[in-house]
Amino acid sequence: MNDVTIKQLNDELYTISKTITGPVLFDYVCWVLNESYARGIKKLYFAARDGYVLQKIAKQICEKYGLDIECRYLYCSRKALRMPTYHLIGDEAYDLLLMSGTSVTLRSLMERAELNENERRKVYAELDFYFDKEKEELSKLQLYTISKKIRESITYRGFIDQKSRQAYEPAMGYFIQEGLLDGNIIAIVDSGWTGSIQRSLRQLLESSGKHVNLIGFYFGMYVPPKEKADGEYLCWYFDHKSPKRYKILFNNNVLECMLSAPHGMTLNYKADGARGWEPVLNDNHHTNMLRLIETQINAILEYVNDSLSKANSIRFNAANTSSKARKLLQRVMVHPTRSEAEAIGTFAFCDDITEFYQRPLADESQITALKNYMILPRIIRKLLRKKKKYEINELFWVYGTISFLPAYKRWWYRLNVYIWEWLRYTLK
Repeated sequence: MNDVTIKQLNDELYTISKTITGPVLFDYVCWVLNESYARGIKKLYFAARDGYVLQKIAKQICEKYGLDIECRYLYCSRKALRMPTYHLIGDEAYDLLLMSGTSVTLRSLMERAELNENERRKVYAELDFYFDKEKEELSKLQLYTISKKIRESITYRGFIDQKSRQAYEPAMGYFIQEGLLDGNIIAIVDSGWTGSIQRSLRQLLESSGKHVNLIGFYFGMYVPPKEKADGEYLCWYFDHKSPKRYKILFNNNVLECMLSAPHGMTLNYKADGARGWEPVLNDNHHTNMLRLIETQINAILEYVNDSLSKANSIRFNAANTSSKARKLLQRVMVHPTRSEAEAIGTFAFCDDITEFYQRPLADESQITALKNYMILPRIIRKLLRKKKKYEINELFWVYGTISFLPAYKRWWYRLNVYIWEWLRYTLK
């Protein structure tokens, strides 16, 4: 990107963040703090990385109103939390390690388990897999077949057990250091979606022999909690019982980009002499991406400062504020202008815990894939997927890609996407 393009993206992103993202996140954090205050919660852990700007908003609100709630930032990720639990949770470990996703390869499956080249070769030798084919993208049928074989591999299971046990002490050391076993209630704040972070955290902490009482505050949840032992899940924007339209007209990938932090993913934890335990972070942000993230964060916090300078109280009706947020988010997530889609779509995204690939959330090059989102091709794929390899690269933000089309074409593509999503949630 040249300097002119970067400036245009920065300007557009600043406007989006000041007029849409800022108001939405401010109201969400106000809800979290109100709920916490009502429950007598004195400490909140904002989970990395989605909790980065949320924690900054919360600290400003607490300072403004003198709220006795400590807002801490917890370095964690699905990857960093799962590895130390794999040796504790039986077959659930292999369900997580071998789950489906976008652009899955044999190599990416091995990277979820943190296997180096020598270790991968040993697994492949046992299973008669070819090393030179490890980067080939797998269809869902291929993934199913290969995963069954990997699950039974003695070599693979041995590496998982070994690496999980090695990761256990540093992870527990970090969480104990951060005070997660000090009190009766552990309250975490995150974006949400499936609740896996809270579940992994509970599994890890309870391995200490102490019962933990977890409460999670989430923007939204698509599915119900896996089991009651995982604790309480409180949702603001939607949960699994909410009307279908709340989920159909929402894109969690976009919100995650709106919550971007200026640091990489938490990979694991390590000892650091006098300071105890510290997170090990992945360094994967380019300079231009960091500039966009900083622009976004600064604009959000400017909105928060402006709002706090005018407000007398943070008490409000949560239903009314989430309704206001829906109008703002549905407009930009489903009907973005081209310039909005260009700005938000610039964010690099990956849905795998390894972040082994990065793709723009949406851009003009993805237009050719839109033909696969028409109702008829989707029905055909549904009918043929068990008979032959018939795969497409899923788009992370379909409505964003649609915005790169001429205006007269957009309504037809949006209608097709909406109808399919409505059918999917109805027939689920």
